[in-house]
Amino acid sequence: IAIFGLRYAELNAYSGSNVTTFLPTAVDFRLAAWEGAIGSFFDGKFSYNPVLWTIQAELFGSLLVLVLVPLVGRLPAWARYAVYAAVIWRFASDNMVAFAFGVLASDLLLRQPRVPVVLARKWASALVFVLGLYLLSKPYYIPYVNFWWPVDWLMPDPTMLKPHVTGAFLLILSIASIAPMRSLLEGRTAQFLGRQSYSLYLVHFPLLGTLG
Repeated sequence: IAIFGLRYAELNAYSGSNVTTFLPTAVDFRLAAWEGAIGSFFDGKFSYNPVLWTIQAELFGSLLVLVLVPLVGRLPAWARYAVYAAVIWRFASDNMVAFAFGVLASDLLLRQPRVPVVLARKWASALVFVLGLYLLSKPYYIPYVNFWWPVDWLMPDPTMLKPHVTGAFLLILSIASIAPMRSLLEGRTAQFLGRQSYSLYLVHFPLLGTLG
């Protein structure tokens, strides 16, 4: 950032974002180090790297999972699903909802029967897979394209949280029943990319805003 300068405004021409730059022009390494080590996790501070906002969501979402699983894991199915529904409703407009859906997905996939009956049929799994991809592909900004108008009608959400989380949930459930996709994602290459993906995500913004 110090060498190339952060060119956030130039990125807007490609991203379609109307958010004005809110990043500092002067570089303070101590501030950056504090935010990267502590401030972003507990105080939601991210002066130099906007994508660090997810660190706080990851931290508290992981804590939600670590609390939710042992608390409800031994309950009867109806009670577990009632708790999941309550947590999802509580965090419906918060990123924590993604972690609640993740716990629900693991419950559906790892317990017997492992796959919901409706997904036991290949055509149903394929349909759910395509629907998941469709919801996940809803962009934040794309002019003159009405392909996603049903999503805007059913899930009006400018943050795209609801369609993206729902799409991810459906994709995870369907892939478990599609052997070729499951084998591909369980392979070494996919696992390596999975381990690196979050780290790459955390540095993509400053790279695009400077070298980019």
